[in-house]
Parts: sequence; C-alpha cells; structure tokens
Amino acid sequence: MHYLLFNKNLENMGGTLCRVVSTQEIANSINYNNDYKVIEISDAEADDIITGQKVNVKYTENGYSAEALNPADSFSFDEARLSDYIQNIITTYRNFEKSEGVDYSGWDNYISQLENFDTSSITYPLLNSLEKYFKDNNLPYLHPLQLY
Repeated sequence: MHYLLFNKNLENMGGTLCRVVSTQEIANSINYNNDYKVIEISDAEADDIITGQKVNVKYTENGYSAEALNPADSFSFDEARLSDYIQNIITTYRNFEKSEGVDYSGWDNYISQLENFDTSSITYPLLNSLEKYFKDNNLPYLHPLQLY
C-alpha cells in the first residue's frame, strides 16, 4: 500500500497533493499534527501517479480522483527541457531538509543516477515522464513527491 498526503480542507482541488509515501508509519510521522488529508491507495495506483500516467490528483469525499494522462497532453521533453527537469530534481533533493533517522541511500543512489545520466542517449521528443522512461528501461525511479 501507499499513502497520498494532501493539504487539508481543500477537497476537489487540484495541486494539493504534497507527498506519496510507502508506509502508514511514514504517513503518520509526516501527519503528526493532523495537517494533511491521508488517503490509502494501492501500489499500482501510486506508481501511475509517480510516473505521470495519472494527473490532476485530488482528494474527494470518497477517496481521491485522478485522470488518465491524455496522449494529446502528454509529456514532450527535448534534451534541454529534460536536462532542466533532472537538474530541478537534483536541486530539490539537495535543498530538502532531511529528517533525522531516515535512510536516504535510495535517494542518494537515484541522484547519482541522474547526475550520470546521458541525456543524449534518448530519442527525442521524449513523450513520457522521466520516471516512466526509467521504469520502462528497468532503472530505479523516484519522484520529488516521495521525499519526506
């Protein structure tokens, strides 16, 4: 199971998803002040959100809603845009205030993968998210929503 953490009291509003975490324990540690609306979802649903296959994610009275990515609105990365996206992930991670006692080795490895990734090896335009590209090529992938 995975857990979505949304800004509280903003039902049916897009842009309120704050985190996607893999355990109830992590969700509880982030939500210790009850500042978030927490929704339990399946691993497959979380993967669709992380890889950008589901978009416009918001919580509802009965759980959450998300729309399937419309191919007409799909990602379209050229090399410069992809390089910027990768650099933004690296910067976000480096500037993230890390929690004491949390193992960030998976993130450290992922950042190393990003730093060493040869963007010229991709055929452009890339019509999926970087995370989906990595998944399809059996490479590790993470999303900034997974930082906690």
